[in-house]
Amino acid sequence: MQQIVRAYQSRILELQSSLDELTRQSKRYAFIRLMVIIVGFVVLFGLSQFGSSAVILVLILIFGLFAFILNRHLRIDKDRSHTALKIQINENEINTLMRFENRYFNGASYDIPGHYYSNDLDVFGSYSLFGVINRCSTFHGNRCLASWFSEVSHLEDIVARKTAIEELEPDLEWRQALFTDLYELEEMHAVNFAEKVRSELDADLTFMNQAWLKLYRKLLPLVWLGLLIVSYFYWSIGSKLMITYLLLNLGVTMKFVNPVSKIQNQLSKSSSLLERFMKALHRVMNRDWSAPLNQSKVAQFEANNQEDNPILILHSLKEIIDKLDYRLNIVATFILNGVVLWDLMMMDKLVKWKHAHLH
Repeated sequence: MQQIVRAYQSRILELQSSLDELTRQSKRYAFIRLMVIIVGFVVLFGLSQFGSSAVILVLILIFGLFAFILNRHLRIDKDRSHTALKIQINENEINTLMRFENRYFNGASYDIPGHYYSNDLDVFGSYSLFGVINRCSTFHGNRCLASWFSEVSHLEDIVARKTAIEELEPDLEWRQALFTDLYELEEMHAVNFAEKVRSELDADLTFMNQAWLKLYRKLLPLVWLGLLIVSYFYWSIGSKLMITYLLLNLGVTMKFVNPVSKIQNQLSKSSSLLERFMKALHRVMNRDWSAPLNQSKVAQFEANNQEDNPILILHSLKEIIDKLDYRLNIVATFILNGVVLWDLMMMDKLVKWKHAHLH
């Protein structure tokens, strides 16, 4: 056992070193983002006297550079979060081995009073067999493992499960990558995630059906095109009209801020859950399995989802939720809603997603 513990401790040291480096990179990118904004405003102010063409060109360049840096910063922060989770996973393995303290569910709710062996053998509950072995993060995973522990199984089923587990035993890196995908799903053993997301999507989006709003959104690109043409020839007039139109768009967005905020608050937490389920599903479906039980489970899942790719469906929903969360940044929400009515654009995408995938 000491050899196993030392292996986990060695991984923790390696991961901590990577985490420190990622933290330094994250701070550097945060500083660079701030400098791009400051320098960008200074340059735009200095170029305002040279006419509209220079200002528009520089504005596009600054926006593109900021978007690139922001994307890099978000990726580094995501890697930093995953590395921190891997450290927690290895610490949990040590705690489970040395002190029988496993952060995964101990199965207490699966204990059946009067069961002919589970109570006597401490199968469920604190310091139980289930509590030490369990590494399931999902509702269905916990229920499946609990059924294996509490129901009589045929010998061939037990052997098949043993073979399936042995396939993963030497692949520590893959196992911990899968654990990382699902590690922060707290209390998900008691929550059916699919039903949870469906209930959150059951939001009132009827305000998107208003005729005037549909017409206003259709005319939006044409109005902007006209204003850009006017600004090219008559900057002083065109710039004032663009500012006025931007403020008008913000006013239209503010009219629907309450229903949009309510929907965004409901769905925002589901974004990270969707990403974790999607990554875990992708990892499982794309592994070259050799154990018969593992092969049959993957084949069964594929057979049940022949018409639609569940990974792509989850990805498209997550993308909508993530883009809706741009409104949490005050600078982004001012620019995006003022220019393209971003909140309403995302609501429209959500309406279309529900129509296509919720039956």
